[in-house]
Amino acid sequence: TYHVWVEGHPSPHTLKQWQQGVLLEGQRTLPADIFILKSHPNHRTLLEIVLKEGRNRQIRRIAEQLGHPVQTLHRTAIGSIRLQSDSQPHLESGRYRPLTSSEICFLRSQVNLTSKKTLSVDEECRA
Repeated sequence: TYHVWVEGHPSPHTLKQWQQGVLLEGQRTLPADIFILKSHPNHRTLLEIVLKEGRNRQIRRIAEQLGHPVQTLHRTAIGSIRLQSDSQPHLESGRYRPLTSSEICFLRSQVNLTSKKTLSVDEECRA
């Protein structure tokens, strides 16, 4: 999930194109969820974009292709893991925070990781 400031105000038609997938280098991207968070009269719009895949510079390339170049881009989540937490609402660039047990379980479920070293966490995930 990303928060992206783009130039201009994308039309509903443009957003629908992006949501349905766009051709990049001859291959259609997977559909994306896109929401307008803010629209400013000074000719820029804040979008929330949730990708189903992550190609190299995908958001920047699609935004440019659709006529709304990216001004700024910030990742806000990886899957269901929010980069900010309630106790730390703003995570500075280059900083990190500890993962919760449920976030570790989520990541393990995504990669189907099993080993003796991970047994205690795996048991926690099943509980």
